Amino acid sequence: DYQIQNWVLPLKARVEANGGTFMLNVNYVGFKSSEDFQQTLPGAPAEYAEFVVTVLHHIKDTWGLEPDIWEARLEPDVGFTITGTQEGQMIAAAAARARAEGFNKVMFAAPSNTTANSVITWLNGVTAVPNVSQYLAEVTYHRYGTQPSLTTLHNIRDAAAALGAGTGMLEHIGADIHQLYQDLAEADNIAWQQFVLEGTSPDDGTHYFIVNQAAGTFQLSSTARYLRQFFGFVRPGDVRVGATTTLGGVEPVAFQAPGGGVTLVANVSSARTLAVGGLPAGTYLTTFTTAGQTMATGAPITIAAGQTLSTTIPAAGTITIHP
Repeated sequence: DYQIQNWVLPLKARVEANGGTFMLNVNYVGFKSSEDFQQTLPGAPAEYAEFVVTVLHHIKDTWGLEPDIWEARLEPDVGFTITGTQEGQMIAAAAARARAEGFNKVMFAAPSNTTANSVITWLNGVTAVPNVSQYLAEVTYHRYGTQPSLTTLHNIRDAAAALGAGTGMLEHIGADIHQLYQDLAEADNIAWQQFVLEGTSPDDGTHYFIVNQAAGTFQLSSTARYLRQFFGFVRPGDVRVGATTTLGGVEPVAFQAPGGGVTLVANVSSARTLAVGGLPAGTYLTTFTTAGQTMATGAPITIAAGQTLSTTIPAAGTITIHP
């Protein structure tokens, strides 16, 4: 209740006031093998289902909220470990019980492994359980340990597509713009996060906002300054479209909004002049972040149909070209 009252509801209000659609993800952890309840779950999926619907009823009855996503188990490969098959059995039981009690919105995310490299093996166990695949909205992974190869990311992308699901990289302390680019362009992510919203720890990629409790102030972390070039302009409902480059040291991704507008985001390794073709006719702004500037915005640029847009970023960083 504390988390919902102090974090979820204020964030929901801000998102909706800004014209956005709020999405709620509930993440079940369950690392501690010493907890009697946790020990019963792998062998008793019905107990897990009862837990899920009890939480769903409490959230709805108290706050009028229903989660969009229930993340079945955070990092099932560490702590009190469970198998992919056990995770699948828990999801199947919980989904059936939730639907029977009128929760028709909530979908599930799995397997949320610590490392992306074990996701396919785990996912095969999850989806081998009858009646699970229809309830999976996201195939999720973390990026700890050995970083995934492009082949691994493609395998996750293809497995999710075969299920009609999206993909999500949902935790990596220190994840940066290059990992975000890979997860978007190679794994087709529809959801991505570094770790947590705010905290007082060193500026090490743990938090988006670094808080000074004594002064009562906060500031964007060094990684969040660059991530904002993606987060601030790519909105729910946008669809990623193809983007290629002939330049070395440039990582471009593009997104088309439901109304047809196109936003391009590119990481660059040095100062660059970018000539961008294929944008719809219209007026664009360029916004960039470098080591010395945060969200610097240039003058509006208007192009006609078929015209190339030319813009410059003065140093290594991330640039966004947006309507």
